[in-house]
Amino acid sequence: MNAKSHGLHGFLLVLLLFLLPAWGGETRVWTIQNGTTVEGAYVEFEEGHVILDTADGRRLAIPVEAFIAQDQILICELSASVANIEDLLQDPALWTSAPGDWMSRHGSLGLVWVDENISARSQHPCLKFNGQRTWELLAGFADGHASQVIASLYNRGDAGSISADQFKSLLGSSQKALTGWAGSPPSTVRELRGPANTRVYAQAWVRAPHQVILQWSVGANGIPEFIRMRITPAGTTGRASSAAAAAMAIQTSTSTARAPILNSASLRARVRREPNGDLLLPEVPMVDQGQKGYCAAAVTERVLRYYGRDFDQHQVAQMAGSTAEGGTGSDELLSAVSRIARGLDLNFRKLFDMDIQRYLRLIEDYNRAARKKDLQPFLHNNMIDVDLMYRTMDPSTLREVRVARAVDMRQFFSSVQENIGMGVPLLWAVVLGVIEETPALPQAAGGHMRLIIGYNPQTQEILYSDSWGSEHALKRMALADAWTITTGLLTVLPRNVR
Repeated sequence: MNAKSHGLHGFLLVLLLFLLPAWGGETRVWTIQNGTTVEGAYVEFEEGHVILDTADGRRLAIPVEAFIAQDQILICELSASVANIEDLLQDPALWTSAPGDWMSRHGSLGLVWVDENISARSQHPCLKFNGQRTWELLAGFADGHASQVIASLYNRGDAGSISADQFKSLLGSSQKALTGWAGSPPSTVRELRGPANTRVYAQAWVRAPHQVILQWSVGANGIPEFIRMRITPAGTTGRASSAAAAAMAIQTSTSTARAPILNSASLRARVRREPNGDLLLPEVPMVDQGQKGYCAAAVTERVLRYYGRDFDQHQVAQMAGSTAEGGTGSDELLSAVSRIARGLDLNFRKLFDMDIQRYLRLIEDYNRAARKKDLQPFLHNNMIDVDLMYRTMDPSTLREVRVARAVDMRQFFSSVQENIGMGVPLLWAVVLGVIEETPALPQAAGGHMRLIIGYNPQTQEILYSDSWGSEHALKRMALADAWTITTGLLTVLPRNVR
């Protein structure tokens, strides 16, 4: 039994509540990543949404990220939008401008805040570097100005798998473009070893006031994983464009983990007590997983960054075998997180897991209650399809039988209280579609992973966060509802924290 942590299964359509005359553009069939199709004529691309007029007179606004890659490229061509990352490398004030001014000046890149004045993200379909599609752009800010920009020139989660030859060609053309920009040769390629012998290769160029580090990785199975370009302020003066300065850039860049010295006291100091009784960890960084099924990988990255470790969701996905469509299998995730924790001097603890015995007991409890209500029991013949089980069971009856195991629910809440009190966020595996949630989620049903970042002992609520941007940064749920959808609870924490 291997429940999956899925990504987006649906998409949100914003329907304008009026009818419009037919638009004169060409009508075509547009395809959404979940396989749904929409027949309509392109009108415009506005604030991250594609406006389509359908044959029946409706006007739809669909998030551009919801479309398949081929349609995103067409949207870019139809909109005639230009979003060249080279513009950043030509900006002498990139590292000195206030965040608001910075965002305005580079508005064509489509960046939106993930954490206000801390991090911004774009997956604008017209993002390009060296004439090639860029799949994601992240901007980080600290002390009132930009601190780094990361461009994903390729990642398997967003772009899908490519051949080794395609990967080599993209890498080579990117290296050539950066050498042309810097006007001098790069550093020699350096291999950086990560947890479980994952390997990231790096090469650097410096042209004041910028330094650029190109990083790439191919899995042990030969499958290309990512190419990313990290732009930071140049850390040297004088001959800043020399190969020697470029080599130094790799050594001093944020690609090297610089974990703060954490102990029990410093973590406990991160717990904030609110007047309404909330106990909250406000410093957990947000990572937006986007449309891909990387919820588990994104959650793991958020926890690692909380502890000062620089290890992103693409590296987690590489180790865990995540796919954009299917997400991360629970067994693979547990194994990967455990290996990553060991490699980064952290401890991994499994606090709760819905193993086969727990599922059998749940089914037995549910069927007993269902028969009393004349509901159809769930029959499995010792072959349990977990997704089917949760889709089939009556939600109110499922909640009733889960809550009836009061000792288990109290142990769950006790684990939350203990770890939040220590300043430790919890990786929370759940099943969606059983309990209605606000705001609406990009994922309608199936396995999912999120973070527990607080609780309220007075209201008996769980405070949690999904990796879908600022709108999902802090939410709350009644303990009984939270326990009903729980399938797992994990922690990763520094080894010296008890």
